[in-house]
Amino acid sequence: MAGKISTFRIGVALWVLTGLQGATAQEYAPDYRCTVERFDGADHDDRSRAEFYKGKTFSVHRRTGLIVGGIGELKNSYAADQQPQVVDYGRVEMNSFKAVTIQPFSGSGGSNVYLLVIDEYVNRTLKPFMFSANDRVWFGHCTHAH
Repeated sequence: MAGKISTFRIGVALWVLTGLQGATAQEYAPDYRCTVERFDGADHDDRSRAEFYKGKTFSVHRRTGLIVGGIGELKNSYAADQQPQVVDYGRVEMNSFKAVTIQPFSGSGGSNVYLLVIDEYVNRTLKPFMFSANDRVWFGHCTHAH
């Protein structure tokens, strides 16, 4: 009996600790599956890149903001110590999902900045997204993966 009680107490303690970490229902909502509809760059002169990315798909791990399965430059993490930070998990009523990664260059003082925004508040299955990697921007839609 003592073993069952301690297991129960451990389970309750873990449940309480999880709640204290500020976890929300949005944080643990299903991940996203996204499709690129168009690409653009600051110079507006890269048609081959635009055609390459059109129709490509990737997933977003909602809890971490990590892009999974992205190809080429369609990634927001290139090193284990430079993971995205979820700034906002989004809410159906009023807000977008937002994840940011800042990747400083070693020794040179520069950095890469990645921003992913998924319009969670849009009241339809296809949620518009925008992903930027410095001066390059991808647009498309995401759905909740089930």
